[in-house]
Amino acid sequence: MLSVKTLNLKTKFTFLFVMIGLLPIIFISYISTQNSTNDIQEKVFNQLNAINQIKKQTIEHYFHERESDMGVLVNIADTLRSQAFQKLSAVQDIKKSQLTDYLHNNYSQLNLLASQEHVTHAIEEMNTTFQHVQAWQPLLDAHDKEFKQLLTYFGWYDFFLINLEGDIIYSVTRESDLRQNLENDLSQSSFTQAFQKARISRDSEIHLADFLPYGPSNNAPAAFAVKSVEKNNKRIGYIAYQQPLEHINEILGHRTGMGETGESYLVGQDHLMRSDSFLNPSQYSVKASFKEQNKVTTTAVLSALKGNKNTAVILDYNNNPVISSWDYIEVGEGIRWAIISEIDVTEAFNPKTSDGIDFYQSYIEKYGYYDLFLINPDG
Repeated sequence: MLSVKTLNLKTKFTFLFVMIGLLPIIFISYISTQNSTNDIQEKVFNQLNAINQIKKQTIEHYFHERESDMGVLVNIADTLRSQAFQKLSAVQDIKKSQLTDYLHNNYSQLNLLASQEHVTHAIEEMNTTFQHVQAWQPLLDAHDKEFKQLLTYFGWYDFFLINLEGDIIYSVTRESDLRQNLENDLSQSSFTQAFQKARISRDSEIHLADFLPYGPSNNAPAAFAVKSVEKNNKRIGYIAYQQPLEHINEILGHRTGMGETGESYLVGQDHLMRSDSFLNPSQYSVKASFKEQNKVTTTAVLSALKGNKNTAVILDYNNNPVISSWDYIEVGEGIRWAIISEIDVTEAFNPKTSDGIDFYQSYIEKYGYYDLFLINPDG
């Protein structure tokens, strides 16, 4: 192998000069390479920074748009909430008016009947023959021609004639209460309560007693209205009707404006139902409510029975969040019913679009949200 020591001086100098000449080239190449690397890195950094700024602006713009969307959405939610409240309150007012008119019409008809000559004649005739069954019995059919049609015209369950002693001397339906004495045989009934009010009263006003189970009607809850009848300014007896539930249920059960989850119902001062539930009739029909003592003590019911009126989001008797509109009706002396109209929050605040899609679902699909939440002001 060739050794540096064996080289002559000329060769050594030549090698040295070559090396000295190469060093600047190597150095310049290194510097150039380093500068190129720095330039590339700077360009890459600049490009990344530019991309970062673009994405930052895009994200900021996205959230700014979503913030604007949220502002619009809040306004929409407020509008839907207000509309739902107003709509339910309007339905509530209509049903209260219809029910009040129906009850007052019943009272008016009873007042009118009390002044009719054929009614006073029937009371006198039935009372005179009451102790003589053979003479009294045929008169029932005879007076049916006058009184049976009342059940059809006014929707009453039954119509009665009562003498001064409290004996039921005539009944259209001929249930087991016919010929019974209200104070002796039916003392625990609503019928007797209404009769006692009318008997001790010096006026000729109509006296109503609230629903209670009534034995002669298979223990179904029944309410009664009783009015005294006079002839020549002298009291000769009483007339009465048994209030049916069918027409009350018809008024409260009208579906216009109630959607799929809405319902209206009545609750008495004992917190038992006075109309049948649409959503849960097995537990909250009038009959089931009385039989099982299924009481309704929601915020709406308690407030209405205190004489208040309002609309708010509460939990209903099924423990579901609903918009509830509540009010009260003075049915008779000392008798107040709560009238409640409710609809599920989900349905009320999330109406269907023209395509039948939930409004907020279409909003999610349009703007790419994962989910949307509606939160009541109380949390």
